[in-house]
Amino acid sequence: MFTRGWGVEALGLDGPVPIEGYVPMMLFAVLCGLSMDYEVFLLTAVREGWLRP
Repeated sequence: MFTRGWGVEALGLDGPVPIEGYVPMMLFAVLCGLSMDYEVFLLTAVREGWLRP
């Protein structure tokens, strides 16, 4: 997206920005970890609500 120059004006950049190869992989890993944490917190809240008399 940014390597082709799309959305560059919206962020105030001068031109196309190269993206390093490891950035998408690291971003995926971080987002996957955050979604797993959210799922655990959500299921814990559901379990507590289920056990509450």
